[in-house]
Amino acid sequence: MLTSKFRFRPFQGLAHDVFGDIKLGDTSILTGILIMLHRADSNSPWPVHNNPAGKFYGDLPDSAHLANKDLPIANLVLESCAAPSYFRPMEIEIGRLPNGQILRGLFVDGSISPHKNPALQALRVATIPGYGFNWPLGDLWNGFGSRNI
Repeated sequence: MLTSKFRFRPFQGLAHDVFGDIKLGDTSILTGILIMLHRADSNSPWPVHNNPAGKFYGDLPDSAHLANKDLPIANLVLESCAAPSYFRPMEIEIGRLPNGQILRGLFVDGSISPHKNPALQALRVATIPGYGFNWPLGDLWNGFGSRNI
């Protein structure tokens, strides 16, 4: 039987001691945050950030999922550290259906997916319109597409 290398409870307690109940949208946070997660049960990347202009930052009409701003930082840290064999995957509430049924997701460290390069993920979040930053790539980057490299 496979087990985790480290005990989870002490690490969980430390994360909650450090971050308490602070959520990603807390106004006391004075910097941008991007945490790359991997949702194991749907095999999908979850880049979570605190940009208020981002599509998933605030409440979405008719959405059962929690907004990024409402996600506890302690849980995000734990999820991002849940590398298989080191810590167990994190199952957390990600939303509720209109009937009150809780939606849960199973998360592991984002580095176990093809989305493990943090610099590339930061570039994607900064430039893909849905994330709200809308940074231009510039002429140098756009020139790569027209060359036969």
